Amino acid sequence: MKTLSLLAYLRDAEDRAALELALSDFPGMAREIREGDVANATADAPAWTIIPEFLVLDVSASTDIEAALADLVAAAPEGDTNVIAVGCQERLDIYRRLRRMGVSEYAVSPIDPTEFRGLLNDIRGDRLSQGRAINPDRLIVTHAVRGGAGASSIAACLAEGVTRDHGKRALLLDLDIEGGSHYLTFGVEPAEGFLGMLETPKRIDALYLDRAMRRPSLRLSLLSTVCEVGPPEVDPASIDAIILQAQRAFDYVLVDLPCRALLGRELLAKAGHIVLVAPPTVLGLRDTLHTLNYIQANGGAGNVLVVVAKTGEYRNPVSENEFQQRTGCATLSIAFDPRAAEKTQVQTQTLLDAQGPIARQIEQLLARMPSAPQKKKRSFLSRLVRS
Repeated sequence: MKTLSLLAYLRDAEDRAALELALSDFPGMAREIREGDVANATADAPAWTIIPEFLVLDVSASTDIEAALADLVAAAPEGDTNVIAVGCQERLDIYRRLRRMGVSEYAVSPIDPTEFRGLLNDIRGDRLSQGRAINPDRLIVTHAVRGGAGASSIAACLAEGVTRDHGKRALLLDLDIEGGSHYLTFGVEPAEGFLGMLETPKRIDALYLDRAMRRPSLRLSLLSTVCEVGPPEVDPASIDAIILQAQRAFDYVLVDLPCRALLGRELLAKAGHIVLVAPPTVLGLRDTLHTLNYIQANGGAGNVLVVVAKTGEYRNPVSENEFQQRTGCATLSIAFDPRAAEKTQVQTQTLLDAQGPIARQIEQLLARMPSAPQKKKRSFLSRLVRS
């Protein structure tokens, strides 16, 4: 299924034409208007990969609307959307029942283009007025407190593990604009449209994001590039815009935030899950404490895991226990194997594919991620039908 902003199932040809007319004021909205109703949507739902921003469903032939929506819930993938139901009766009780179920709006057939255009504007306005924010529980930030600590290798391992081993859909966002390497790690081309997204956040929508991303695997998508001419003029609002759009399409957004990032440091206070990567040195411990102070000072409340990354030999190294005592955070030690790192780099693999102790250490790290198998949560669509 291609990336759509609006997907509609309408039985009546006049309603389909009226909806097309209503959408003439939204030229940038990718849409598909199909003949059918909620039952047809349920039949097609298993093939969907991304939930559109708007889902317009004809429920006029449904004798039991709640049951029809429950069937759709069971068939559709997880995601976030605005459901607009279209019925043939102008009844307040139907409207109230649908609203209680989580449906955004109810329109009466035959569709009035002007009124429907107003519905779309009202829904979008409501979302903006509610201050739609990043979902911290689905944002994982890996941050190097000092350069050369191996944070990018760890971020790549997390992205591969979350998608391959945990079966989740994820976007890996590489914020090392001047020296990004994840596209090399996963053997794909740089995301050419990524720099344009960073410069003009107003252009970011589902279609733009879909075209810019690279896809190393079925569940993993990647935004990674390198700016060869100097740092671009980045709009700070672009990062939030990318993550907000990505969280509609993916289970998790993983961010690789380098030590001296041009942008994105504020994500440390927004993420629900933070992996701080530090070398086992006094300076590594100092910079870890500084980063934790920054998170606390900016209202961050995420779950922090400190990874003490040993990438070489150190004189008077700081132990994992001391890191844990001084930071008050859960701590994990990872010892990089130069041979394994070289082998995976040549074969465009991550350290998760390596043999030996480091792969087991990475697996321990993955087990602490929110994507690790646990009790199944209710999907977004299940909130449409509440017991």
